[in-house]
Amino acid sequence: MIILGLDLGEKRTGVAIAKEGHIFGRETISGWGNYDELLEQVRGVIDGDRIDNVVVGIPKSTSGDAEGKVTNIINKLESDTCFKFHTIDETLTSVEAGRRHFNAVGENNGNKDDNRESAKIILEDYLAHKSHND
Repeated sequence: MIILGLDLGEKRTGVAIAKEGHIFGRETISGWGNYDELLEQVRGVIDGDRIDNVVVGIPKSTSGDAEGKVTNIINKLESDTCFKFHTIDETLTSVEAGRRHFNAVGENNGNKDDNRESAKIILEDYLAHKSHND
């Protein structure tokens, strides 16, 4: 089974793929601020990598604003790709991604690597949750 993990953002989206027991960070793609480009790129990854499952991180906040925006984008992507998207709480994935990036290179400037790393963490959490519930 090949699973696509997405860390949706307004400006850019982190992408990771779980395949044969390994998680690979991929290039970042467009964010939901440019929906048409995001849709085209997500379709390209789904088709090109023969994706079986998609999981997207949902930001949780007290106001629910970010959660609502991302949920709306996910619903639109599901409709436009005819593909079911699974969700998982992405609380603190950006913090963890920044920590991992800082540890790897000794600095952290909030760059695209953090988006890719966040997508990897979303996949790790999803797979851990799934194996725990199986």
